[in-house]
Amino acid sequence: MREEIRQSLFNDGAAAQEAQGEYGPELHARVRTPDGLTDLRFVGIDGPRWMVRGVYQGAAATDPAAAGPLRECLDGLVVDRGQEAKPVREPLPLRLPREVADQAGPTVEA
Repeated sequence: MREEIRQSLFNDGAAAQEAQGEYGPELHARVRTPDGLTDLRFVGIDGPRWMVRGVYQGAAATDPAAAGPLRECLDGLVVDRGQEAKPVREPLPLRLPREVADQAGPTVEA
């Protein structure tokens, strides 16, 4: 998947470099946005029959201290893929833990 992301960035005029990060190999890139140049950091976490991709943007892509919320989310993530067969790359539904969903109220789908 890293190579596909790298190729997509290249096609959009951005170069990506591979680096070793806390979750394994990462891609780092700087892309042009309407607001100017923005840093991106793509991380992947592999599990049994699943993969999670996270994208840090802006200061969080270059400063670990600014990456707090996404890092906490990735570190606390629990994946229950289920036992049924699914097509390759089919996204799995995201659900908040019951206690968090209850605190959020009825407007959040759990």
